[in-house]
Formats: sequence, C-alpha cells, structure tokens
Amino acid sequence: MCTTSAQDHYFERMVTIRNPHGLHMRPAMEFVDEANRFKSEITIHKVNKVVDGKSIFQVSQLVATFGTELKVAATGRDAREAVEVLAEILGREKPQISRQPSAEDEGLCQEPNR
Repeated sequence: MCTTSAQDHYFERMVTIRNPHGLHMRPAMEFVDEANRFKSEITIHKVNKVVDGKSIFQVSQLVATFGTELKVAATGRDAREAVEVLAEILGREKPQISRQPSAEDEGLCQEPNR
C-alpha cells in the first residue's frame, strides 16, 4: 500500500519471517543498521504492537519467530525504497554474513608450541 502527500510518502508491506531461527539478534541488527540509512520514519507492526525500526532494543523485543507476520511501514521521501530493502531482510531464510572469515574460521589457528 502506498499513499503520498505533498512532502511525505507512506509505504508498507507485509512480511513473513522465514528464517528458522526467527528474527534473532543478527538479522535484527542488520535490519536496524539498514533502517538507519534512510531518512524515513520506520516502524514494524506485530498484531497490536508497533516498534521503532531504528531501535535495536525495540526490534529485539518483538519476539518474531519463524512464521510470524510483520508489517514494515515507512513515512518519508525514501519510504518505498526503505520498505523494499527492509522487507527483503526480514523475508530471508538465512541471514547474510557480512564479516570477513577469521583465521579461526579458516582452520589456521594453531596451539602455541610448548
């Protein structure tokens, strides 16, 4: 759904949490980081609860498990782009890992010689 006024746009999209682990801390933090890139006001709606999509504290309190239906909404000039990007994050089956592999990940860590 999309509505517009002279200055601000409103856009929303329903999303189902598809990650088997739900909206745990890693995807929640990715969502909040991306939300903060936009100028629009971002909210997430779960049944009768509405939280600020730019607050990790509020997003983490949603307790959105696998299969949970959420509405992502934005009001502002970049509302449409914000909702499209953020809905994609919430709808992923697995979070994307953005960190570089460490030496430990590569099996390169060794016990020191004694």
